[in-house]
Amino acid sequence: MNKVNINGKTYTAPDGCSVSVINNKVYFNGKLAEDFNDWKEKNIEIKVEGNCKEVKADAGNITVEGNVEGDASSDAGNITVRGDIKGNAKTDCGNIKAHHIFGNANTDCGNINGASKLCNCESSINSSNVTVCNTKGLFKNLMSKLDFFNE
Repeated sequence: MNKVNINGKTYTAPDGCSVSVINNKVYFNGKLAEDFNDWKEKNIEIKVEGNCKEVKADAGNITVEGNVEGDASSDAGNITVRGDIKGNAKTDCGNIKAHHIFGNANTDCGNINGASKLCNCESSINSSNVTVCNTKGLFKNLMSKLDFFNE
């Protein structure tokens, strides 16, 4: 069982489950776990201790102390995965950081950091930085995808 902490409240969730916080509702594997209709908190902090299938929030920061087997997304907030993101990573406004990102990584306003492998990257050069270390041949691929270098 994984521990999932959302704004200080700890839940026990099945290993490898999907975690979502959408419209002040907490879901595990698509099933409603809790409804916070009166939740006035705008900054949501999601922390998963262990691996999960996917994790998403309509707003807030996401931290996973393990791997994400699918996608990680937040409309507004940072995504930090201490292991790998095996799917896509997307945030409209925030940073993305993981050991490996195997799918697409996209942020409109923020930084993307992949320690050793970043397969695909879409980012606006005007408001974002892309950092990749120890990846052969990727720099040329990134330059072709960033509009700034195609002018």
